[in-house]
Amino acid sequence: MPEALTLTTTSIPSPPKPASLWKESEVDRLSSSLGEPASLLNLRLQAFGRTKVTPWPTALDESWRRNNPRRIGRDKFGLWTKEAADAVTPSRASSDSFDAISTSRISLRNCELVRSDILDDHSISGLSAGSLEQGYNSCNAKLLEQLALDVPDDKDSPAVSLYHLAFSQGGSYCIVPENWSSPDPLVIHHQLNHSGKALFPLNIVHVGRRSEATIILEQDDQSDLDAWLGVSTRISLAEGAKLNLIAINRAGKPVNFYEHLSVSLKKDANFSLTWFDNTAGWTVMRREASLAGKGAEARLKGAYVGADDTLYDLRTLQDHTAPSTFSDLMFKAVNFHSAKSVYQGLIKVSPDAINANAYQLNRNLLMSPEARADSIPKLEILVDEVKCTHGASVGKPDANALFYLRSRGISEKDAIRLIVEGFLGEAGNLISNPQILEYWREAVINRFEAVYENAESTPAGI
Repeated sequence: MPEALTLTTTSIPSPPKPASLWKESEVDRLSSSLGEPASLLNLRLQAFGRTKVTPWPTALDESWRRNNPRRIGRDKFGLWTKEAADAVTPSRASSDSFDAISTSRISLRNCELVRSDILDDHSISGLSAGSLEQGYNSCNAKLLEQLALDVPDDKDSPAVSLYHLAFSQGGSYCIVPENWSSPDPLVIHHQLNHSGKALFPLNIVHVGRRSEATIILEQDDQSDLDAWLGVSTRISLAEGAKLNLIAINRAGKPVNFYEHLSVSLKKDANFSLTWFDNTAGWTVMRREASLAGKGAEARLKGAYVGADDTLYDLRTLQDHTAPSTFSDLMFKAVNFHSAKSVYQGLIKVSPDAINANAYQLNRNLLMSPEARADSIPKLEILVDEVKCTHGASVGKPDANALFYLRSRGISEKDAIRLIVEGFLGEAGNLISNPQILEYWREAVINRFEAVYENAESTPAGI
């Protein structure tokens, strides 16, 4: 018999993995650099411990069925550190567009303060705003600590929130005192550039009892390499408080943008949010309103223009837990090329929220055969005495409106532009200040026209 053939193999060692920056020592360093109290360091450490046992979301999770949660995560990105600051190219100071308006301004670059101009009237009357590092070393430190400890519950994507809690590099704060009011807004502008890394800004806003404020929150990410931007914006409104928030986000194609904006409303509080997300890559936006006080009202309206192969995933929650509360949400999207938008909205009414009134509307225009929009409105009503409705539509620009405009001598291209501009512009009708409204509309229309001019054809069939 022939001798048995013996095979020998030589194992090839795997290349060593780069040292991870997601370490407990980084948690300590970040907390110390911001001057956080011990309670917030403990919160970070608890979150870091939970990251080890909390699974990352998968496509099997209901909210992620139409998306890929692996676009972000610690296995793909390292943590951006201040040591990389010298390599950062400043983004454009878009808040300079408000030179014609009297404003207070806070500007941060990768979570570090670079500009602070507070109007005398705002400063004298008690408005406090700046970087979180400033806040933790000010007379508002105790209140800011309490606000930072009040973390909203996250059942949608807990693992993502845990990394933000543990590794947030700082951000902005604004505390509006009681019985305060001003016609002049506060502009908070984030300039971001963290190519190849993960960056986690935090915005904390509190409006005191019977106060009224207008805040413009701008976040511009100029990263030119694949990056993860995870933003948490937490807003609390005390009894009778009123906040008008205008949010404009800009991010290029390499940026994977994930934001969780949550607002908590006490008795008779009133919240208005107008947003425009000018993002060109992978985007998940969560906007949640918790109406926890009797008579609280929340109105949220926003717009989006998709192009190329962008993915925009918007998730909203109107959570009514107190009686006689009101919420109204409207989201409009226009998609070109093979862009895709996903809207997942939930109206939730608890057994105690008698006489709650809630409405939810999602409308989408598809400007090419390859574009797509998925709309998933949901109701969870646990009490009988309520009024809750929702609506959704997906389609092309109105053929009858187009015919009417063409019959008046308007070209097809200009007619489509007029229809879509009117469609998107409706999302800005919560803004009462004409100059701020013009700025918001300009951001929306400029994005639409830039995409429309580069579109290869007008919508099929019209």
